[in-house]
Amino acid sequence: MSAARTSSVPRTGLVAALLSGISLLAASACADGLPLWLIEDADNRIWLLGSIHLLREQDYPLPEPMRRAYEEAETLVMELDMDELDSARAATAMFTRAATPEGRTLASLMGPEKFARARTTAAEAGIDLDRFRRTEPWYAALTVTQMQLARHGYDPRHGLDAHMAALARRDGKPVDGLETFEEQLAFFDELPVSLQSDMLLEALSELQHLDAGMRETVDAWLSGDSDYLADVLLEELRAYPELYDTLVVGRNRRWAPRLARLLEDESDYLVIVGALHLVGPDSVLELLAAEGLVAVQADRRPDP
Repeated sequence: MSAARTSSVPRTGLVAALLSGISLLAASACADGLPLWLIEDADNRIWLLGSIHLLREQDYPLPEPMRRAYEEAETLVMELDMDELDSARAATAMFTRAATPEGRTLASLMGPEKFARARTTAAEAGIDLDRFRRTEPWYAALTVTQMQLARHGYDPRHGLDAHMAALARRDGKPVDGLETFEEQLAFFDELPVSLQSDMLLEALSELQHLDAGMRETVDAWLSGDSDYLADVLLEELRAYPELYDTLVVGRNRRWAPRLARLLEDESDYLVIVGALHLVGPDSVLELLAAEGLVAVQADRRPDP
């Protein structure tokens, strides 16, 4: 099944993979398993669910094991506590981080050769890069990708995180966050400008393939086709070691001890993070397993 898909489907793309939350999946995952794992001891259970941060309305309802994990959990743990994300403060933080340093522009940050390439590619896609004149490359890369995905119905408001947060509000379930919005912005803003520029160039070159790539990615995620996800997406992030270390390895190492401590009380938890954090040699699951906390992957079929 995986070979047939990977032979003809366009790459999802580095930046789209980052936005969707599934940049890195390793071939060790079970091909029939959902991105859902369970760790349990005598006192409580922890489900770990790999999220796609942008989905379409038509991608619901979720598979039954995901819905059941939510229903049985008493508390949710997410990358961000969506209820504490104040929209005005978030917009201010985004503007502050995205703005170029005084006296600099996107063009001067990227340099003449890279900016000329970016401008040409953007124009071919119908994008006026001048609208990003006073923003840093990382922001332009994320924005043009999200704009293109939005044209095909992919929306963070339909993402798994937002969906689960809405359910928790409805049902009165507490939600804890692993990071703040400002911390997440800093991961991108503090990347070297040369790497940010490469992200923008790649984002622009990927625009024409985004819809087909994302459709295949979401289908693979929903059906548990981990081989496809590994074959197509693994190379996207590993080609940028500094990005991989910043967005995956470092965060996993900070999160794993906090998640391990959840087993010290009696509540059942559902942990929802980008699926790139749950598979691969540097994953949260591997770090927990090294401490003797072994997770069992959920089958994509409901219990009989």
